[in-house]
Amino acid sequence: MTESQDKETTRAKMTSATAAAAAASSNSEAKIAVFSSSTSSPFLQFSSFTAEEKDQMNKLQHVGCEVRDLKLHIQSKQENENTNKQENDEDEDTKTLNQLLFQMNDIKSQLGRSILREVKTIIRILEGKSPGTDNNNNISNEDGLESEAIQLTNMLPSGKPRKDMEKRLRAIRKQKKAAQKSLFDKSLHTKSLRIQRKIHHLLSSTGLGDTFQYYPNSLNTEINKLVPNQLIVLTEKWDGTTVQATNKGIFKRSDKFTKGDARKFQTMKEEERYDIERLDVGFDEFLATKNGGGTSCRGGGDKSCKYIREAIEPYYPIFASMDDDICVYFEAVGTKIQARFKTCNIAPYSNPEPSSSSVDSDYWHDIRVFDFTRNGQFLSWNETKSLALKLKLPLVGFTDPPMPLNINQIVGMLRSGLTYDVKSDVNHPANCALLEGYVVRGLIHEHEGKGGIDEQPQRTTERDEEPIAKIRVEDLEQFAPIEKELTK
Repeated sequence: MTESQDKETTRAKMTSATAAAAAASSNSEAKIAVFSSSTSSPFLQFSSFTAEEKDQMNKLQHVGCEVRDLKLHIQSKQENENTNKQENDEDEDTKTLNQLLFQMNDIKSQLGRSILREVKTIIRILEGKSPGTDNNNNISNEDGLESEAIQLTNMLPSGKPRKDMEKRLRAIRKQKKAAQKSLFDKSLHTKSLRIQRKIHHLLSSTGLGDTFQYYPNSLNTEINKLVPNQLIVLTEKWDGTTVQATNKGIFKRSDKFTKGDARKFQTMKEEERYDIERLDVGFDEFLATKNGGGTSCRGGGDKSCKYIREAIEPYYPIFASMDDDICVYFEAVGTKIQARFKTCNIAPYSNPEPSSSSVDSDYWHDIRVFDFTRNGQFLSWNETKSLALKLKLPLVGFTDPPMPLNINQIVGMLRSGLTYDVKSDVNHPANCALLEGYVVRGLIHEHEGKGGIDEQPQRTTERDEEPIAKIRVEDLEQFAPIEKELTK
């Protein structure tokens, strides 16, 4: 091929590409809405684009949607059996996709400088480097500004300018997160705060993790202090996230050791085994508003605790009203906290309405109280029950009347496929969720808490806490052989 022929071929390809782009433009304009100059962009709130630039931005956004849909269409076709017609169709689809991509790149190229100008302007505002922004109402929404800067940056062509903008936005997010974290004091502990206690297994056991097994008919008395025929109450073991609260904050226990660490299976004091973390779930804002100082508090809270917050927020007024020396322990439960509760579809009457973002008909979150401490000492079961009633907090289900401790009876009950039993609401969705297990509570202070809910004892001296243990349904699937000797 001669040099002149090569040039002619190149010119022909360029002409063909231009024609294809024009055809794509004409084709896509027939498929999508092309906005007039009077139409504002659906997401731009702070940028100062001209009307013509906004039209181009809208067009770019909609062509992008066309590209996305066409890619999905092509992928779906490729997953089916190929025929000649399908192959021909795919060729046409691929041509159309290439034309749309060419059109997108052309628009990006035309708008590149304008987009970069706007991103730089917004980033300077977020960095606090733009003068005179404090009095501008249009830029008071930092979250909106950041969101817009991210969207505009994603429209920039690949290259160094885009990478530089992405780097500056990451730095802004990091700085913002650090500033928010410094406003929330995770170390606030009250004098009454005690870490949730470790509840040991009811039965003696062998193995760890996947090899864990119970020994049948062998109480773990040495650890949990429970003995045969002792008077007990069985309380439902709710499957959720364990949380505790005082009138000063909301807290959660965290393990000091990672999964598989041998130290997890040693007998330790609570403070040796666990740390305690204060949760940023909006309780501080509630307290500040209640005390008339809401303007000094940060809103939002930790997004990773969103569903815990939905479960506990209705009870903030109750937590705030508790005595200074009281700490309440409960499970935060619901459809987005544990998969166990995703099988039902009737929302509980006691909960607030589901958020507007939820499309699940079985969406619900709530709490179940199982313990209290006063001055750092766990209350007896009867005291716990009476105090929950007094405070109007939902209590875990329990057996009534008390019963003698009989291992075979408890194992038989758990193997019968029990579900949770919310007696206050027969339509509660948890009523069809399989029970996780029982917490076995020995009664050695049975007389306490029976003098009426307004007559809670104010103890000033320590006494023995009632014994407590747990047994789960999943642990009953395999018992160790009876003849096997106990491993101490």
